[in-house]
Amino acid sequence: MGSPDAYSVTTLSAVIPLLGEGKNTTLDWILSETNSYAHYSKGAKSVWGMRVAQAGHATSRAASLALEKEREGVAKLRKAGLATVRLPNAVRRGDLLAVKALLDKGADRTQKTPEGLDLATYALKLGHQSIHDELIHAGDRGDLPPAGADSSNDG
Repeated sequence: MGSPDAYSVTTLSAVIPLLGEGKNTTLDWILSETNSYAHYSKGAKSVWGMRVAQAGHATSRAASLALEKEREGVAKLRKAGLATVRLPNAVRRGDLLAVKALLDKGADRTQKTPEGLDLATYALKLGHQSIHDELIHAGDRGDLPPAGADSSNDG
């Protein structure tokens, strides 16, 4: 009997190409007659079954990645929505750190106060020059729309 490494998956993958034309037959026999490679063959009992299982696994993995990306997008929108709700209060309080943090989370700086003022003008009205400047220049970072841009999709 050979060394224990002679029966490893690594050795099998190195030996299969050396088998020539009969490699699928040999691998079919190995898969159908043993359970040693069931984990690597996804439980298939033939080369064809193994390839189908691998393709199914790849498709499933791609779907999982797409779903994860969608969930991340939804979470980001939810955080931006919460930040947008909180931004006017941070402006009113004169809390520059909170304003910066909320803008970083995606808060809509183009929203209006109940009086119809944009937040930058509201900050000036309250005497918060640094917050006004942050709101105006936040769009310079490239991740926010320019100040005064219409944030609605009405047209």
